Amino acid sequence: MKKKQIARHLVTILLALVALVLLSACHKEPVKPKVVAPPVEAPVEEVFDKMDDDEAEQLLTKVRDYAETFEISNVEKELKAEIKKAVKKGTKSEDAEEIITVVVGAFMEIELKKKIVEGLDENVGRHTEEDVLLVYEAMNTTDLVRFIVNYEIERLKMEGYLR
Repeated sequence: MKKKQIARHLVTILLALVALVLLSACHKEPVKPKVVAPPVEAPVEEVFDKMDDDEAEQLLTKVRDYAETFEISNVEKELKAEIKKAVKKGTKSEDAEEIITVVVGAFMEIELKKKIVEGLDENVGRHTEEDVLLVYEAMNTTDLVRFIVNYEIERLKMEGYLR
């Protein structure tokens, strides 16, 4: 590759990383009211702690399957906007693929974790961050991300955004 192309790719990758940081920064936690004395709370127990292995495996599979049945059409506009922030119009699809993969991977991690929270709350009525991570780490998102990346590249090529 020429030095200009390498520099252009590095700039594009940096822009993708900035977009990822901005995407994660946009997720604001609700503001909690300030209290003088901290409330006494029982320690939060993870959902999977008290379950036997078979029961935990069944719940994990059920929640993972729920999260993996993902409707991309529900977030398509947001995802498309994130990709367009990271990839310049007219970029060759081959050159944009790596950047789009990073954007889609980060975006889908957030969306899948939301679905995991929904699944845990629906099935057991509660969740902890550790529970969400346990289910997410049990998922193989590679094929889903690859599918979405290929879909988005083809769609953007058809729109004339990518070459």
